[in-house]
Amino acid sequence: MDINKYLTPEVQKYIMYLIFGFVLLETLWEIYLDLRQILRHTNSEITKETEAWVTPEEFSHSNEYTITKMKFDIFKLVYSLITTAIIIFGRIYPHIWHLSVQLCSKMGVKEDSEIIHSLVFMTIQTFIEELVALPLSYYQTFSIEARYNFNKQTNAIFFSDFVKNLAVNIVTMLPLVAGLLSLLINHIGGDYYWLIAWFITITFVIALQIIYPIWIMPLFNKFSPLADDDVVENITELCNECNFPLDGLFEIDGSKRSGKSNAFFIGLCGNRRVVLFDTLVDLHRKAHLLEPKHITAIVGHEIGHSKHNHLWKRISLIFFQMFLLFFGFSVCIDTPLLYTLYGFDSNEKHAFIGILGFMFLMSPVGSIITLLVNIFTRKFEYQADEYAAKRGYDLGTPLVILHTENLSDLNPDPIYSWYHFSHPSLAERLEALHWKPTENLIEKRAQWKILKKELDDIKEQERQAKLEEMMTKSKDKPETQSDKRD
Repeated sequence: MDINKYLTPEVQKYIMYLIFGFVLLETLWEIYLDLRQILRHTNSEITKETEAWVTPEEFSHSNEYTITKMKFDIFKLVYSLITTAIIIFGRIYPHIWHLSVQLCSKMGVKEDSEIIHSLVFMTIQTFIEELVALPLSYYQTFSIEARYNFNKQTNAIFFSDFVKNLAVNIVTMLPLVAGLLSLLINHIGGDYYWLIAWFITITFVIALQIIYPIWIMPLFNKFSPLADDDVVENITELCNECNFPLDGLFEIDGSKRSGKSNAFFIGLCGNRRVVLFDTLVDLHRKAHLLEPKHITAIVGHEIGHSKHNHLWKRISLIFFQMFLLFFGFSVCIDTPLLYTLYGFDSNEKHAFIGILGFMFLMSPVGSIITLLVNIFTRKFEYQADEYAAKRGYDLGTPLVILHTENLSDLNPDPIYSWYHFSHPSLAERLEALHWKPTENLIEKRAQWKILKKELDDIKEQERQAKLEEMMTKSKDKPETQSDKRD
């Protein structure tokens, strides 16, 4: 049945308003959840269980940080809604497309070269969208994160990261988009062109997982082999015990951007690496908050993810989602609404614009899938926690220390966490582990705060001394001939 004959311009307009109405409702729903979070953290009091490992002052400080982030998130939601409305109702994409065609024409590209026009369009579109999001990212980094003493970035690092991210996104996406457009436009594979496109995309995703830790991540961070012998020895022993071949145990210089601590597992197909932030290692090396067994417990959690094949399960969910999207697009590819949504004429059926239109129309489905994926990943976290705990490791202590040091949400609103969180809350994880504190963590963190302030003061003194030295050298620099002429 040909549904296009029923999609009159009037019907298409109503469908467009309906989809945008869903985006509006979703925004209002997320604002409502943020307001629930603000209300909960404004009125929440520390529980007797929580008091065993965090002070009322720390609990209050964590609540303040959460409230600040929620208020900014509301602003970001409204900002995003306004930019989406401008793009759709302001006919922004047709202007960018015509600009792309003009640029291609000046470069001698033929008028019927839709693939090249699309790639230029995508490059301009990506640059504009990243530029629009830049002020929000800058404010979050240099205002909110700095206010709570997390931001360690300089302007140079921030803008360098912006340029690198933009370049990496464009360079990696151009070949994939060119290949997909070639299939769509030329209908390579006949009626099954979408299946070939899906296979190319999942191959690209797997390849990216392999090359990302080797070639892309080193563009942003320095990887060094973990140098703490006692920690390395414990982790090596755990890996041997679990029959887990590890291709590298690395420390990453996360402290040049943030004071937060983390650890993660990366790599596929025989290139498995465990990466610890230097801020996490410093909690052992300098603060003595974490012992080698605690860091080993964190690695045990990451090994648990691998042993349960969580990465492949997550990738499989993504692949299934992509399969449905490619099939759905093949069914709807001739629907005028995909192209008129952004203000193009019904006879301007550019394949890349159709993809963008279809992705926007599928945004309600995407929200539901994200919710379902979060439910699965929370289950995965419990399984990884259990894997480490069954090997006799105290995972509760490092979880408490990382959450308190990072000012993580210690008391989230249950509906907010159900909708947004990919991890269970700290209280839920500690309850599942049946964890009780065996040492005075409050006193140990208080000692670390004193030492940390002293170290920060020393760093600031060194920075000031370096600046003064540079200024002195600049003043003492001999005049050039041009200076003398002036």
